Amino acid sequence: MVDLFKNSSIRLKTLVASFVLLICMLLPGISAYLTFSKTDTGLKSLSTVTLPKQLAVSKLKDDIVDTHVSIFRYVSWASNGVSPILLDALRAEVFAGVNSTTQRFSEFADRPDLSDIGREKIHALQTEWKRYEDVAKDTLDVGGVDAPMATMMLGMVDDEFKNVDRDLKAFLFDVTEKTRSFAEDLAYEASANKRVLAIGGMIAMAVSLVTALMVARSIVHPIQSITNLMQQVSSGKLDVEISDPQRRDEIGRMVRAVAAFREKIEHDNQLLKNREEELRLKNMQFDAALRNMSQGLVMFDSNARLVLFNQQYSDMYELSSDRIEIGWSFNKLLAYRRTLTNDYGNYNESTDTIPSAMRRGETTHHVITTSDGRIMNVINRPLPEGGWVATHEDITERHRAEKKIASLARQDTLTGLSNRASFLEAIEKALTQLNREKASFAIFVLDLDQFKAVNDSMGHPVGDALLKEFGDRLRAMVGKGDTVARLGGDEFAVLQATAAGDQKQAALALAEDLLDITTAPYMIEGAELVIGASIGIALAPEDGIDADQLLKSADLALYKTKSDGRNGYRFFDRVMAEETRSRRTLALDMRKALARDEFELHYQTIVDTATMETCGVEALARWQHPRRGMIPPDMFIAIAEETGLIIPLGERLLRKACRDASRWPAHIKIAVNLSPVQFRAGNLTQTVVTALADSGLAPERLEIEITESVLLQQNSENLAFLHDLRELGVSVVLDDFGTGYSSLSYLQVFPFDKIKIDRSFVNEMQKRSDCAAIVGAIIGLGRSLDITTTAEGIETREQFDMLRAAGCHQVQGYLFSRPVALSKLDLGATGNKTAGELRRGAG
Repeated sequence: MVDLFKNSSIRLKTLVASFVLLICMLLPGISAYLTFSKTDTGLKSLSTVTLPKQLAVSKLKDDIVDTHVSIFRYVSWASNGVSPILLDALRAEVFAGVNSTTQRFSEFADRPDLSDIGREKIHALQTEWKRYEDVAKDTLDVGGVDAPMATMMLGMVDDEFKNVDRDLKAFLFDVTEKTRSFAEDLAYEASANKRVLAIGGMIAMAVSLVTALMVARSIVHPIQSITNLMQQVSSGKLDVEISDPQRRDEIGRMVRAVAAFREKIEHDNQLLKNREEELRLKNMQFDAALRNMSQGLVMFDSNARLVLFNQQYSDMYELSSDRIEIGWSFNKLLAYRRTLTNDYGNYNESTDTIPSAMRRGETTHHVITTSDGRIMNVINRPLPEGGWVATHEDITERHRAEKKIASLARQDTLTGLSNRASFLEAIEKALTQLNREKASFAIFVLDLDQFKAVNDSMGHPVGDALLKEFGDRLRAMVGKGDTVARLGGDEFAVLQATAAGDQKQAALALAEDLLDITTAPYMIEGAELVIGASIGIALAPEDGIDADQLLKSADLALYKTKSDGRNGYRFFDRVMAEETRSRRTLALDMRKALARDEFELHYQTIVDTATMETCGVEALARWQHPRRGMIPPDMFIAIAEETGLIIPLGERLLRKACRDASRWPAHIKIAVNLSPVQFRAGNLTQTVVTALADSGLAPERLEIEITESVLLQQNSENLAFLHDLRELGVSVVLDDFGTGYSSLSYLQVFPFDKIKIDRSFVNEMQKRSDCAAIVGAIIGLGRSLDITTTAEGIETREQFDMLRAAGCHQVQGYLFSRPVALSKLDLGATGNKTAGELRRGAG
């Protein structure tokens, strides 16, 4: 029972103790209340019933005596001849007293507090009183006429009075005795109740004391012990014994919490020791860092007094470390430093502004120059607790480098010509002069033709040397007021200043000169190189009134030059702007065409040179425009790539090609071109997988053709996609091989299944021995690497014979089939007439 109470919760203990104390208070209170109520009832009964009854009997007795005396007075007055008036008055008084007494007897007999015996006695008294009343009235009646007779009758009256008086006295005695007995009982009971209350109060006090002692022993004393324990633990005395940790009440939880607290303190003390060791090591590291950091460091407290400095700081300003004392004021240190290096131009301003800024919590940054020309970068940073730390860095070399970089920022690092930013500034200056003096000028934008071929075939060093040589030719050729710039890559620009005569004629002459110097042979590392130039020209103010507009006009003219065959020049005209607007219109139409499904596929067969049978088909996009008719891909693919529409278009055409090919013979493969822009979508693998799954086409029958630009940046995501294709079983084909930047290097980047020889080499191989040699080299390379080779653009029997003789595996071109709609595609071995003839010729 004791353990049960001990392990009970403090709340339960408190509730039990409170309940016991409540009972101890309620029981005496209830007993006292009942005692007082009973005593009060007895006193009320004594005061309202018993005593009034005794008084009523006593008053009745007095009234009877008064009435009896009045009768004797009346007879005496009658005998002595008193005035009849007085006799009548006395007689009336006697009669009134008799009647009143009779009435009192009746009222007393009707009292509800009378016992049955008392009521019988009252009735007996009423009877005796009635006899007395009758004798008395007769005596009074006789007294009025015969006094002597009335005197004789007084004896009878007196006899009756004695009977009434005797019985009434006896009744009064009984009533008085009962009153006294009731009062004595009431007093005795009050005394007994007082003793009971005293005893009950003592018992309640004893129970309350026992309860308080139990609560104190179970709650207060343990809490005091826990408090003492906490004080000892808090003071650092951790070896104290913790008793009774197994209790299941709050005291037990508190004891266990103290134990956990002690363990936490022990753990924290250990951590503190570890951190003190870490801090000691960090201080050592901090000291080492201060000694070895490249910057000078100095720290001041909230009163601007020196706290620490490192050796670099004193060396930087050639100060004597022995003379500097910790505690020096900021002003004193500055004054000492100033006497040696004269590094502050305005000493008073520095001593005022820096401490003020630190007090405001502001970081300051300023550059100072020493007397020997060195430049110091000083940063003052406020500290949270007041004061600040200042770092001093010698930025002399950096400052010189920045000046050099600022100069280089306006120049092209390779050629030494102006760069794009500097060229734009030159245009802005020319426009300002144009507005002020009406002085026109011309803008030339040049691209070097065949530069990529040189750069890819002979390497970047040769390409860089070629660019520098061309830049030197430009610089030497242009006029004194002209500006020459390299905009990037093989793109150059010239600003021709105001000419003396016709600006356009001067621009024409300069354009011809530019072509002449560009096409003149270059001797680079012992090799003779020949390139061309495509030039776009814009005149100010006719073709633009701001730099961006003029460059845009020149770019449009350059684009026109390239479209017309390169190695020439074109002036900007409004037709070019109209062509640009036409391209924008075409882009808008493409969005609608996608929704209306106006794009379709034409198919061109690929022939195996060994069997002369169709082994594959290339899918080529066509646009059936509702107004313009059939639009070839070279007119809309570039726009689709620029606008991003190539992504949904390419996905749609891939699904259609796979769906069509799934109905062809199993040995026929389908080749689909992917644009480099499609690789940016990030979900190409899923697109290919979905197209194959929806169509049911075997992955081995799908060939994905890509150009070298996909691998130009050796993007890891692009390579991952290509490897995913190969894991699926899809073949990866490198299209237009030989025309890119570094074609041979890409064969190391990825193991292609097939390379396609660009039609430009095929077209020229009969006329140019170098093209024939390149084609032969590509075929030999494919054979060595076990890569299938396919030649594009075969239009003559001679081209086919040369390619087959060189060992080319596959061919395609107009000689065998033009791209045709699906409904006109013939995949039969005898369906291709040319292939059949060639096969028979070979046989």
